[in-house]
Amino acid sequence: MTPTVFGKIVDDERARRERAERGEPEDEVPCEAPDEKSALEKRLEELIMSEIAFGPYYWETREPLPWWRKGLHVSLWASEKTLRGAEFVGEVVANIFGLNNSKYQWVVDAMREEKEREEQRKLEEEQRREIERTAKARRATTEAPNAAVDAAC
Repeated sequence: MTPTVFGKIVDDERARRERAERGEPEDEVPCEAPDEKSALEKRLEELIMSEIAFGPYYWETREPLPWWRKGLHVSLWASEKTLRGAEFVGEVVANIFGLNNSKYQWVVDAMREEKEREEQRKLEEEQRREIERTAKARRATTEAPNAAVDAAC
C-alpha cells in the first residue's frame, strides 16, 4: 500500500522533528517552484476536469451544432435583454407619472405642509413679540430721561 500525499507530509514532518531532537543538522530540502506541478497533481486535475460535464456551447465546439440550439440560445439571450430593458423603462415611466407613490401620499404631503405652515406661523409670531418687547424697552429707556427732565422743569 502506497502512502498518500498527506501521509507522506506527516511522516516527513515527524522524521524532521525526531532529527531535530537528536541534534542532527537539517537536510537541505530542494524547494519546488510554485508554478511547477507534480505528475500526481496534473493527473488529479485531469480527472477532476473530465468528471465535470460542461454544456456544449456552440461557439466552443468543433463540430457544428444543430441550428435550433443556436436559435434557442440567441432567442433566450434576446428575450432576457428585452425583458430587462422593458422592466427598466416601466420603472422610469412609473416614476415620472408618480405611479410608485403610495395611495394616500397626497394626504401625507398635505399634513406635512400644514405642519410646516403652523411652525412658520409660530416662529413669525414669536419674532413679532420679541420685536415689540425690544421696542417697548427702547421707548422706556428714551422716555425715562425725558420724563425726569420734564419733571425738573
